[in-house]
Amino acid sequence: MRKKSKSVYALMIGILFLSISIIPKTSFSQTVQQIEGRAVWLHSSMFEDEKEEATQHLKELLDKYAEAGINNIFCFYAMKDQNQKGWDFLEILLEKAHKKGMKVHPIICPGQRVKFEDEIINHPEWLIRSKNGEIVPNLNLANPEVREYLKEKVTEALKYDIDGIHLDYIRFQINQGFSYDKATCEAFKKEFGSSPLEVHQDCGSIIWCEWIKWNAKQVTTLVREIKETVDKSGKDVVLGVDVFPDPETAKVLIGQDWELWAKEGLVDIICPMQYTNDLDVFRRSVKRAVKATNGKCLIYPGIACHSSHNKNTPEGVIQEIIIAREEGADGVTFFSGTSLTDEFIDKLKLSVFKTTNSESLWNKKYDFIYDFPPIFFHYHHGIFAGSYPPDQETTEISFNDVSCFLGHVCLCGAGGYRISQIATDLIRGTENSLERDEFTLISSRDHTVSDVIAYVLGCSRRNDTEKNQYFIDETINAPQRVYHYYIGYHPLKKAVHIVYNKHLLIGNEQMDKLWKVELAFDKDPDSVNQADVKLYQDTMFDVVKQVLLDQKKGLFEVTPIEYDQFLSHISSLQ
Repeated sequence: MRKKSKSVYALMIGILFLSISIIPKTSFSQTVQQIEGRAVWLHSSMFEDEKEEATQHLKELLDKYAEAGINNIFCFYAMKDQNQKGWDFLEILLEKAHKKGMKVHPIICPGQRVKFEDEIINHPEWLIRSKNGEIVPNLNLANPEVREYLKEKVTEALKYDIDGIHLDYIRFQINQGFSYDKATCEAFKKEFGSSPLEVHQDCGSIIWCEWIKWNAKQVTTLVREIKETVDKSGKDVVLGVDVFPDPETAKVLIGQDWELWAKEGLVDIICPMQYTNDLDVFRRSVKRAVKATNGKCLIYPGIACHSSHNKNTPEGVIQEIIIAREEGADGVTFFSGTSLTDEFIDKLKLSVFKTTNSESLWNKKYDFIYDFPPIFFHYHHGIFAGSYPPDQETTEISFNDVSCFLGHVCLCGAGGYRISQIATDLIRGTENSLERDEFTLISSRDHTVSDVIAYVLGCSRRNDTEKNQYFIDETINAPQRVYHYYIGYHPLKKAVHIVYNKHLLIGNEQMDKLWKVELAFDKDPDSVNQADVKLYQDTMFDVVKQVLLDQKKGLFEVTPIEYDQFLSHISSLQ
């Protein structure tokens, strides 16, 4: 490959990251960092009641969000029966947000204070009763009919082209605001022999403790039933929840057992509302949330610009984003649309959400290769969760900054990533994590793929005379586009031999043709006809998909080898 500048290698690595980012998370192990979630809680009341004015206001706001890489909108009162606008706010939000590549999640609030209207006015038995029998204007989530009513709301939302359902107030009111209505107390008494009104109402009573746990189970039942409703729809819709920050106290005080929800796979995104200016407290809370969910779902810590608990600064928010990344969170959620002002957005774009220049002439020259809107994501150095020092800088790349480079580098990046994944999965075995810089790589001749493998595994470059972990073995003879890689991991004394049969993707002849197209385009873009440009574009995308997602049969041959044999091979090259 003829290099244009020193930045080419960086672009090659960017293509590798791009290849990972366009594949759904479930296609790979959770040790790989996917697109960073950047969400905002919005409220339809932020926008005018008049449709045309509201639409323009919404468009302008989403334009600002797009510049900062915001990719998820959690919206309160988005549906027609939740607001008084007289027109379909959710429909407009979906149209405008999807054009910007943003996902939309209407919010449903099961445990929030309700109005005496619609079906609720005809069902006073659905409402919570206090210990003295007074009606509390909140739905009793332990009531099966209430759960059916809420599932109908979810079903109504699923009629739209939404990306997710988001649950806020998925809990009872604070300080154990459970319902003591006759039906609920009798349901509990049938199971435990006593009504919660008949026992000592403190943790000295084992029955009272069961009452607290029983109510938490009722909330979990609602979450489970909503998850089943979403799954039965057959739509690709995720389920997210907003939760109080500490899972243990939330379970006791509000019946919100979100650690269990993660463990059972009932939710896809959890947003702990970690509103504080104290960075040490924030770090401990994020660490605890990441540990509690144990990789079973995505964690988007809620960061408040301004809330009832704190009033933050742009600098404070920036530090919390950095901490969230360091502790292994999958993204962040901002509270809220009203307080995420231009001042915050501008400073985020200049720091933690900064992107590289996608308008350079070099990139524009190659923008024929792919035709996708910008995608923003983060990739922490190292491929193993928690295995690399947390103070390392996160790399952020815009799709436009990498998709404009030569297509075969994208292919080599995909191959290099896949080989690294295969090797580490085999070497890891029962180990929870491995460490970068503990690998040694021996490659036959494909330096582009080898460079990607070396980068991912943290091997020193082959020109590092003091610590050479990356060797090119020119003595390995193989047919055209058949490449051999030996990868060893020293702490576990394991090694693997991988053969990459790249010719199986499209064949040597076709690869040669595409290479000529690329060279011609590099020399003079106008000399290449559009049919060849289209062929090049389509083929490169297809082969990357085959490598990463479809994992074409026979493309990789994998053989564990004796560690001593691997060391002997290294010795012959030194």
